[in-house]
Amino acid sequence: MNDLAFLVDICGHLNDLNLKLQGKNKTIINTLPAVQAFSHKLELFVVDVQSDMLHFPTLKAFLDDDEEMASCTAEYTHFIEKLQQEFSNQFSQFQSLKHIIQLIKAPQKAKPNGELLDLLLLDWRTRTRKISTICVRVDIDY
Repeated sequence: MNDLAFLVDICGHLNDLNLKLQGKNKTIINTLPAVQAFSHKLELFVVDVQSDMLHFPTLKAFLDDDEEMASCTAEYTHFIEKLQQEFSNQFSQFQSLKHIIQLIKAPQKAKPNGELLDLLLLDWRTRTRKISTICVRVDIDY
């Protein structure tokens, strides 16, 4: 029964992520924060399942004593760590696109990272500086 309670909790967390990734007009730019947040949540879940189980209320309700809790936590920790690894493998491409997404969202804040985008980024910044300089000169002249 404990295993079922654990699956109810972990599937609830996965369903929350699934809902955040679905919908009209969702792009990688919109979904990347949810994926990154869930990756961090998995790290939290590893610690939480070994201690207070704040994020596993169904499991916590079914565990009767500390002895039973201790016997289950190693198995559930291992499960979450495997889930972390699979999640990392499935969404590894998101990490490689991180710089491109940053460039699209806020090109003025993007940092060069030794790729072809560096040239595009520097070119874009140079053009915007020239435009802002021209705008300032026009304002001063009038």
